[in-house]
Amino acid sequence: GAREAVAKLLNTDDAPEALRRGAVDALVKLGGPASRDSLDALAGSDRPAAVRLLAAAGLAALDPEAGSARAAALLADLKDGADPSGLVQALVQRQ
Repeated sequence: GAREAVAKLLNTDDAPEALRRGAVDALVKLGGPASRDSLDALAGSDRPAAVRLLAAAGLAALDPEAGSARAAALLADLKDGADPSGLVQALVQRQ
């Protein structure tokens, strides 16, 4: 369905960041456990940092506790040059 197609966009290595951001927004708007699970998986350590950052921010919107846990792990793992500002902003907005 739509959720799977949107999640697939996030898994496309050459997808522009704007498209990925829109895909995360779509998953958040679709909501529900399936979107939460998709975002949680996309925030996992086997994905590129850019995808993980966007997915963790989206996860924080759907499930603040899970999003905060993913964000903590991600921020600890982040390499130099990665910009976590979008994730930090998403977490602050949920407070």
